[in-house]
Amino acid sequence: MATIPDSAREALETELAARRAERWPTLRALAVRYHGAHAYIDVTLPDDPPDAEPYPLFRLTLTSQPGAWEYALYNDNRRRYQPAWMTGGEPTGTPAQALDDACELYHADLTYTTD
Repeated sequence: MATIPDSAREALETELAARRAERWPTLRALAVRYHGAHAYIDVTLPDDPPDAEPYPLFRLTLTSQPGAWEYALYNDNRRRYQPAWMTGGEPTGTPAQALDDACELYHADLTYTTD
């Protein structure tokens, strides 16, 4: 099983942190965990209790295209990740696009900025 190189991990985490600060500042926490070629993005929401477990939001899978990641949303009812298409109609995109899509879909009440 392929693993995500350290350079790609660093770029992914940097991009997600910047997008969170720019557009989703009300998220209390955003965590990335790795397994093989997958990066799992979990969040803690503003109204969650202080000791709440992070909520699985989406998964990104490394592709052969630089900067492009396959996207899968976490389905709470099925307790698994399901492949999804980015808002732009593509099965791959940037980590920032994935964060925007998942937050807009699941957490539309979060405050975000469009600057």
